[in-house]
Amino acid sequence: MASHVYLPTLKWMKAEKDTLLNLAVSVKANLLPLLELRKSERVPNFIAEWERYWKQPALFDCATVEGELSEVREAALLHVMQNLGPHAALLGPVVNPERIKHLPAPLLALLRAHQGPMAVRLRIKAMLTSQQEEAAFSACAGLNRIPAAMTLVVDMCETPQLTDAEQNALVAALQRLQQQGWQQVYLLSGAYPIDSRQMRVGRNEVVRTDWQLWQTLIQKRGLTNVYYGDYGIVSPKWDEDDAIRRGKINYRYAAAKHWIVYRSDSDGGTAGNELAQLLTLESDFRCAAFSWGDDRIEQRADNTSGKFKLGCGNKTQHIAEGMNHHLTQVVDQLLPASGSASSGAPAL
Repeated sequence: MASHVYLPTLKWMKAEKDTLLNLAVSVKANLLPLLELRKSERVPNFIAEWERYWKQPALFDCATVEGELSEVREAALLHVMQNLGPHAALLGPVVNPERIKHLPAPLLALLRAHQGPMAVRLRIKAMLTSQQEEAAFSACAGLNRIPAAMTLVVDMCETPQLTDAEQNALVAALQRLQQQGWQQVYLLSGAYPIDSRQMRVGRNEVVRTDWQLWQTLIQKRGLTNVYYGDYGIVSPKWDEDDAIRRGKINYRYAAAKHWIVYRSDSDGGTAGNELAQLLTLESDFRCAAFSWGDDRIEQRADNTSGKFKLGCGNKTQHIAEGMNHHLTQVVDQLLPASGSASSGAPAL
């Protein structure tokens, strides 16, 4: 079994950094985060920030949402590879198998020489084709590796709706990949909508169809030895090159089968505190001891002294708190008997 049972795919931004920094140790031990470096100006500080916020095994991807590497992004990947130094044993690049033969010789040489973790990311449209299966295997040869020494990420991007026959075909394709020798395979998709502004003010529910599909493949289609990945409470289509985190204040909170989303029509004042109060009244709220995110939400809701313990907060802080809870929730669902999510909220 993989030591890291969960692959959360995260934009490398302030909220996501705070999410990782404040996870309980027992939750961290089960994660292999895939960090997406979309802004070129984030690259020079990436390794130093990784040391500060995570300093544990992680994958990083410099490509676009579609998996493309422009000259600027190739230069970003080259920069990180050149500066990994002693961290090469913990930090691993993600490669698009369709791009390997087009990589500049200096970058390809660094990838081939890399002795640490490395992943092939297959971006598929619901179904795996035989050409993609072959491309994944050929990518290993192009990098002078064998599948057993690589991680394979099968990325469906937005979670698809699959018929019974399509689900069976997907499981069969994933099993064929395992027969090629891949020892660590993750099935990745995301179900959170790209724009929360389309939701009504007040309470909303969004079905966690990424988790729902995963459960169906495991329980009804016989999928084994393939591990879970998602995009947390951010859409896989969201790209910081195209948009900033905007819109009114909202909280996104993972329950077992859905997200509870509270939206305000305000940007400040006590709007965040009022949403936190509503959230803590939900039967699915896990309480402060569950995670750092839950602890922060509970503090924002608490005005027993006549004054809120924490201020309203901003969109970045609310994403951090919701994402921290989400990652803890997923580990708790994947390993319900481990007590992995019950070690309390670490100090900020």
